[in-house]
Amino acid sequence: MYKIRPYVTEKSVNLAKAGKFSFVVAAELDKVNIIKILKKVFKVHPVRVRLVEKKSMIRKTARRKVRKAGLKKAIVELQKGEKIPGFEIIEEKTEKAKKATKSEK
Repeated sequence: MYKIRPYVTEKSVNLAKAGKFSFVVAAELDKVNIIKILKKVFKVHPVRVRLVEKKSMIRKTARRKVRKAGLKKAIVELQKGEKIPGFEIIEEKTEKAKKATKSEK
C-alpha cells in the first residue's frame, strides 16, 4: 500500500494548471521515495519535489484539549505536457462552474 494521496484544495487545483500537483504523504517518506512512487503509480516523470510539513496542534476548548493531526505535503512539478488524472477532472468542473456563473450574470 502506498502512503500517498492527492491533496485537493482550491489552491492546489490552481497549481495543477501550472503543472504542480499536491499530495499528502506519509511522514517517513523523503523526496527520492516520493519520486519512485509517482513513477510507478502514475507513470509520470517528476522534475522537482518540494516538501511542506504542518505540525500537529493542540486546541483548547472549554473542558478538554483536542489534538489536531499534522501532515506532510509534497508539491510535485512534472515535465511539460504531463498530467495526473485525478486533477484533470477537478479542473473541468471548476471551468464549467465559472462559465455557468458568468452566463447567469
